Amino acid sequence: MKADGVDARAPIADSPVRQAFVEELRHILDATVLTSVDDARLTALLRQLAPIRQALEDDRQDSPWFWRVRPDGGGSAWGRYNPAAPPVALGVAGDGVRGTVTVGTAFGGPPGLVHGGVVATILDQAMGACLAAFERPSLTATITVDYRRGTPLHQELTVEAGFRPGQGRKTTAWATVGTADGVVTAEATGVFIAIRR
Repeated sequence: MKADGVDARAPIADSPVRQAFVEELRHILDATVLTSVDDARLTALLRQLAPIRQALEDDRQDSPWFWRVRPDGGGSAWGRYNPAAPPVALGVAGDGVRGTVTVGTAFGGPPGLVHGGVVATILDQAMGACLAAFERPSLTATITVDYRRGTPLHQELTVEAGFRPGQGRKTTAWATVGTADGVVTAEATGVFIAIRR
């Protein structure tokens, strides 16, 4: 599909401006679930939001733009490019990946804690990102999560993932998330199936 002569499927370069835009939208999500603004003010804000949405839809593509940054399928849980996902930042570390994430109120469960489904998403994303980083982009077949304790909101968390090559297209991966002082709050193992190329 082409828009104004541009191939919507062609890879594009990473963009600090897009990342900043996504981060601002994430702040808006947090502010939305915390605000006590009255209906009159919300109505005025809604009038301001509508043209912004329209401006974005005027150049709408047939698939998420982050798939063009990461052709291996960064996925909708890749928070660097999706304001509706936690902003997990990962890099290769030895034979796995390691990184950080600070989860905001919009992803909360019990008071002060990250929703368990969001924790599972972070772990799944870390395992998938690890496999992609080591040239094994895969689909999740199964994932098992062990919640050791609540995962806190608004604190920098450490995320790690690794894998053990299996037979054929199958790979077993693992991931952990925990506090900056080394307390693991949840861990997961998963079986992944390599994407046919």
